[in-house]
Amino acid sequence: MEIPLDIQIPVLILQPLVENAVKHSISKKTTGGTVTVRMTHKEENICIEIEDDGVGISSEKLAKLLNESDTEQGVGLFNIHSRLIKLYGRGLEISSKAGHTCVKISIPEMI
Repeated sequence: MEIPLDIQIPVLILQPLVENAVKHSISKKTTGGTVTVRMTHKEENICIEIEDDGVGISSEKLAKLLNESDTEQGVGLFNIHSRLIKLYGRGLEISSKAGHTCVKISIPEMI
């Protein structure tokens, strides 16, 4: 049974994540790829996943992505991560390997 999800997502949270997946992962593959956005209800959280089958992120770069002191990586992901922490007490979760990257957001249902 599907449960309707009626929540408000903070402005400019999903768009830059999808854009990053296309720009930094899918566009680097000669054959193209797929970006999937999934929203599910788990326990008392709304979980949003942005998943792609692009080139992936190296473990070195992944370790630096959400680090404020890393000026080489830009500020987009760090800003989203920081906003989510301020709003919900938890930020982005990013996992990646060659051919697969997943960015997860968990929003408490009762805010």
